[in-house]
Amino acid sequence: MSSTERVLAFLTRTRSHTSPVTVTDPNDQEVDMATQGRQPTRPPTGRLVPLVEAAQEFSVCAKTIRRRIASGNITGYKVGRVIRVDLDELRRALVVQMPSAR
Repeated sequence: MSSTERVLAFLTRTRSHTSPVTVTDPNDQEVDMATQGRQPTRPPTGRLVPLVEAAQEFSVCAKTIRRRIASGNITGYKVGRVIRVDLDELRRALVVQMPSAR
């Protein structure tokens, strides 16, 4: 068996086990483990951009935006392998009007 055939056989074996896994919680209700802990998100209203681009737009570090996502202040959207944010939502969360001193 060639190495390509071994890889294909491995992928076939591992992908056959992707059926949903359900468990019973203490209230005797079935819980889908694939979606447990995930909350439904509202669709973005603005333009989705990668973290780096959003950070450049607001002159902050990408880590600042990651912290805001982790704290729940803004919503991060995973598109493929890239995390993106809604620019309008980010603007509302980051830009704060400061009171004047007068």
